[in-house]
Amino acid sequence: MQVLDLFRRFKGKAFNPKQVAARLNIVNHDVRRELSHLLDDLATAGELESLGRGRFMAAVQRQERVEGTIQITRYGRGFVMQDNGEELSLTKGNTGSALWGDRVEVEWVRRGSRSIPRVARVVQRLRPYIVVTIEQVRDYAFGHPSDQRIHTDFFIPARHLRGAVTGEKVLVEMLDWDSPDDLPTAEVVEILGKAGVHEVEMHAILAEFGLPYTFPPGVEGAAAEISREITPQELAGRRDFREVLTLTIDPEDAKDFDDALSLRALPVGGWEVGVHIADVTHYLQPGSVID
Repeated sequence: MQVLDLFRRFKGKAFNPKQVAARLNIVNHDVRRELSHLLDDLATAGELESLGRGRFMAAVQRQERVEGTIQITRYGRGFVMQDNGEELSLTKGNTGSALWGDRVEVEWVRRGSRSIPRVARVVQRLRPYIVVTIEQVRDYAFGHPSDQRIHTDFFIPARHLRGAVTGEKVLVEMLDWDSPDDLPTAEVVEILGKAGVHEVEMHAILAEFGLPYTFPPGVEGAAAEISREITPQELAGRRDFREVLTLTIDPEDAKDFDDALSLRALPVGGWEVGVHIADVTHYLQPGSVID
């Protein structure tokens, strides 16, 4: 039907009977009169939506909810990449309680004459915990995310601080987020330590990517039992540089001395610079607890 085709072609735009007649080049007065009744009938059938005062628009078909992975700009606008490769754009305020990288379900809601997408629910969090730096204000605190892709700070009530103080990096879990106009409420689940400390920063990076930064007791015990002795058999198959000035370029609290440099003057003149790489596989045996 030409009338429905017109409304579908201009989805979201309203027309009255005269405008429809003009668009379809209908000049016959009797047909124009019947057009008003036709539009009423189509509205009753659910094909069109009556906006009052003789204006109609294509009825918004109930769209199926879709899932995808969301990215949110620091200004609050969202982009949901669906499994079929198509992307949905969400305006600020319609990303719900989602954070960057979450898998979300999107629904369509009416806003005036338009149907717009919004996050209906979070299907799966990219990260169960978020690394934030604490800023105390009286008996409560704000958590500022280390990951710049997270577009919001967190409100942490006093009862959920667990002793964390200003300047400490902590792991928080989001408890609720009732309104996008407010900050999400979170609680501290672990205190990592003072921001800026090498080991704390390393643990924070691992935590942000969901990687373990502590080892089970059994693994720690197995590592402690590794022999520090250098056997004659090992020396027979290696070059010995222990008498050569060899150093690492690492901070004092580093625990991963995985490479080093050596320097010595050569008898014939000039200098020899050596680059030494740790042989981790000597200690990491296949099938062991550490492996």
